[in-house]
Amino acid sequence: MKYELLNIHNPEYGAERMCTYDDLYAGGNQFMKNIRKYLQGRHSEPSEIYDERIARAFYFGYIGSIIDFYGSALFSKQPEVNVDDSNTGERIQLEGFWKIFLEDCDLNGNHFQAFWLDRFLQALIHRRSFALIDFPEAGYGIEPSSKAEERALGLDRAFLVPVNAYEVIDWQYNDRDELDWIMIHYAHIDRLGLENSRDTVVEEWTYISHTEYRMFRAERKLTGRGARERGFRPADEIPEVISRSLAYFPVVEIRVPEGLWIM
Repeated sequence: MKYELLNIHNPEYGAERMCTYDDLYAGGNQFMKNIRKYLQGRHSEPSEIYDERIARAFYFGYIGSIIDFYGSALFSKQPEVNVDDSNTGERIQLEGFWKIFLEDCDLNGNHFQAFWLDRFLQALIHRRSFALIDFPEAGYGIEPSSKAEERALGLDRAFLVPVNAYEVIDWQYNDRDELDWIMIHYAHIDRLGLENSRDTVVEEWTYISHTEYRMFRAERKLTGRGARERGFRPADEIPEVISRSLAYFPVVEIRVPEGLWIM
């Protein structure tokens, strides 16, 4: 797949705007690191005066406290997940997979409540946040021949993956205002080993629809003095590493109405 097709951004996507929201919410060192973005120099202002104003500037992060208050208020009582007995209609205690899932829903030790609190806070900051329902990948050359073998290998252990708004670069809604598909983009810099520099940029694009799950991955090197970044060319072919069909749409979106969006 060509890089220019994978990297198409939705007209509503705004990375710079979302970085601003993150700075305003986080405050502290994160905001001060980017202070020159918010405290502009005056016309004909000497650089030493501007630098002094920067050094003396500080930020009251009220918006972070306000957003956290709403999150704490909504989740002040732990949400209950109940199952009704199909014969008697009575509520029964969760056991087995569901009990384990609620205690560690993302395989990182996070409780179901903590996971959705984080998703709600992200939605208050960026208006939208997402969760992906996924399953562990089988190792290279491992192909379970039955459900029992799949269960024995732990490959049937569903878990949740947090996906932030700035990672979803393109999407499409249908006539019912529901997601038809999304494109998720991750990029990070890796150090491949002890004898290597931290100079390898790994990029992944994941396309998820109601019928398809496709992932594309490529690596590139940081080059030149100061590890300058040399990006892909529009016509570069990005290899596909995963392609499988789906019987359901494994993405949950939290979208805050305009009137309730704090930012």
